[in-house]
Amino acid sequence: MKKLIALCFMVLLSACTPFMHHFGGDRAPAAEPAARRLFAQGLDRMIRHQDPRQLRQLKDSYPASPWAERADAVLIWNARIKHQQQQLDQLSSDRQTAPMQERDRCLAENQRLRKELGISNKRLEALRELTIELELKQP
Repeated sequence: MKKLIALCFMVLLSACTPFMHHFGGDRAPAAEPAARRLFAQGLDRMIRHQDPRQLRQLKDSYPASPWAERADAVLIWNARIKHQQQQLDQLSSDRQTAPMQERDRCLAENQRLRKELGISNKRLEALRELTIELELKQP
């Protein structure tokens, strides 16, 4: 799934390169092939090992390169994906612990009610004994 997302990003980001020639990008700077190569390596490393170091290095080494912009976009999307994954993990964890908490609450309530029932039964028995005593004392 992550590979598919990263591949989609790479296709989207590289789709902008043909338009670069129309906006004054006819002459690529000498560092452009190196930046492009670093982007490809960084993206591959990100997909395979979730390691963003090469993409960050690209941003630091070639800040004016369009490949640095693409690397930044990939890093931003990767951070969003990680954040969403953490949220999903938290929700999954909550779903697993919530039934246990509800069960514990119900057990505690059950114990409290059983204790209350025991007290009520003792009081009822005491009332029966008083009723019997009153009936015996009446002429």
